[in-house]
Amino acid sequence: MLVLALGFVSLILVVPLAALAAVARTTWAGLALAGALLACAAGWIWLMVGWARPDLVTDTVLVLAILTPALIMTGRLADRVAVVRLVSSASVRLVTGRSLSALCVGLNVLVVLVVVVGGLYLGWYYTPPSSDALPLPRALFVVSDRDQGCPGNPFDRCTREIDVTSAAGLSPDRTARMVIGALNRLHGWRLSPYETNCRLEGWVFGREDVCVEVQPGQNAVQVLLHGGR
Repeated sequence: MLVLALGFVSLILVVPLAALAAVARTTWAGLALAGALLACAAGWIWLMVGWARPDLVTDTVLVLAILTPALIMTGRLADRVAVVRLVSSASVRLVTGRSLSALCVGLNVLVVLVVVVGGLYLGWYYTPPSSDALPLPRALFVVSDRDQGCPGNPFDRCTREIDVTSAAGLSPDRTARMVIGALNRLHGWRLSPYETNCRLEGWVFGREDVCVEVQPGQNAVQVLLHGGR
């Protein structure tokens, strides 16, 4: 795991910055593009630690994978316009910079292909986040919030189950109606008793079909969130 983490850090931070440092010949271009690349690296780390909503991951990966090599190429062009060549095109530094630039571009193109082919054509597993149904009013108590997992086929739906009870000890049917009202009012659902409501979430390439249903049980009311394409 440590090796994979170090390899990922080198992809998102070390390789782009090293490529830029080797190619740039003016201070202003190097500093400006280095700051932008650091912002991209922060975006990758934000994804890696799981802070992004699941329905935003695909689009964010595509944006960062395209933006990172684009920034390096922009730095090269701006640098070339700003000054006359001060270093021979055959120097070790420029050759190294161009090689690292090509590596960075190639790795990011590979990321784009994996996301496009894997996510848009083959499909991704997608479990809706708890924020699609939580928080609920204080009169409702969340007993459990469980990721029920996904079936073997990526195109099948993944399920999250949230068990809810009434703080006042109401019957399951009355509690279910309270939950439905809270979901409609607080989270923008259009749910009716004993029905399933669906909506699209996410951006352009990460659009996911998310459905919710509320089922009264013996001990608690089940809120079932189903996600998939």
